[in-house]
Amino acid sequence: MLQKINELISEMDMYVLATSRQDRPYCSLMAYGCGRNGKDIYMVTGRGTKKFSNIMDNPYVSLMIDTRERHGREARSETLALTVEGRCRRVEDADERTEALEELTRRHPNIRSLAESADAEVICVEISSYLLLEGLHRA
Repeated sequence: MLQKINELISEMDMYVLATSRQDRPYCSLMAYGCGRNGKDIYMVTGRGTKKFSNIMDNPYVSLMIDTRERHGREARSETLALTVEGRCRRVEDADERTEALEELTRRHPNIRSLAESADAEVICVEISSYLLLEGLHRA
């Protein structure tokens, strides 16, 4: 199961990020990169965004990584959906930040301008749990 989870995280490149602030949920579609240890996921966002503000207020997040784009409507029962829970932290170490940004821009060249902006914050999601749903009923 863990191998399937790691493969899914490595193969996909977007997730839905769920944050909350003052008991108000908020979702964002995010590009991500994987840490070398398999337990960290990186993203970059602007300092002035609602998601960043929410994370600074409440660092606990949930991520949804899925394969729905691979399957047409007729084959939705084959979709894999991975729910990830974790805690966010700002990446302040220069080497870790450089490595994370290199991975992010390698996987997502279209976010280079954001990654290089003075407003960019690199966030690490330190994974604490996973739940993989295979099709409609297998978790």
